[in-house]
Amino acid sequence: MKKQLKWYHGLLALALFAGVMWLEYHNFFTHINPIYTSTIGEVLFLLIAVAVVLIAHVKPRTVFPFKRLRLLSIVGSYLMWRGTLVIGMFLAELMIYLFPKLAVENDGVTQMMRSMPMWMALLIIALTPALCEEMFFRGTVMHSSYKLRIPALIILVNAVIFGAAHLSLVKIPTVTILGILLAYMTYKSDNMTYSMIIHFVNNASSVFATFFVFSLPGVPEQTQQAASAAAEIPSGMLGVMLCACSLSPLFIYIGNNLFRRGLRKDKGGPQVRFKKEWLLLLGSVGFLIFAIGMLIFARGLEGLIDFGTL
Repeated sequence: MKKQLKWYHGLLALALFAGVMWLEYHNFFTHINPIYTSTIGEVLFLLIAVAVVLIAHVKPRTVFPFKRLRLLSIVGSYLMWRGTLVIGMFLAELMIYLFPKLAVENDGVTQMMRSMPMWMALLIIALTPALCEEMFFRGTVMHSSYKLRIPALIILVNAVIFGAAHLSLVKIPTVTILGILLAYMTYKSDNMTYSMIIHFVNNASSVFATFFVFSLPGVPEQTQQAASAAAEIPSGMLGVMLCACSLSPLFIYIGNNLFRRGLRKDKGGPQVRFKKEWLLLLGSVGFLIFAIGMLIFARGLEGLIDFGTL
């Protein structure tokens, strides 16, 4: 039987993680260019993850499994991410609607991205976290919780820790949902490569969107106005985002099916099949979500016009 991490190894890793976050919060790295501060933190997380594994005398490949990829599983991973992405965006919008002061929380990250070329933003904001955070959270931290035995509990606990670690109220729901997907893929496949790819795609999409928006004429000058207007986000915007969530149930179901089909080629066993009743049920749920979203949109249409969206 392979030697595994104990629960206290995970606590040790999280305690060291908290120490690094404390140093960052108290500007311990003030003498370093702010652009590189986050990268240093990410590298320290990676070193902590590996160090704890070595201290515990557990084989690194047991905690950090890397195996060959299946195209079908990659496609399924992407579809599941697309389904969860819009749900996360809706929850972030809802948090800002309920707590307007949270609208300026992400401004620091946006400003940092604008101060560097795109290739550097992809390296610092997309690639580095995808490697380092996955090694830490889906590697050392999740592996140390395997004694919980219940897969759903292991995945949920890991996702909650991942969300809370980002120390942002507006991000917690979004990052937690992403964490559920990343933890699920790693646990189900016993392969960290899938979660690393999706983590990178998630962060890279944010980088591309930011650079695209700020490349539009007049947008940089309107940034401050948009930030103040965000505090008065109309309810109709929530309706638009909810309508965008209407296909999420089907995306997640179809994506999960394809993901598991790809894994079956490695593990053998019966083929994973689509169930018509589930497709019908989730399609109906999606239609209901769309209808509710349209109702909210219609009720908030005047606010959207005043807001300047329409």
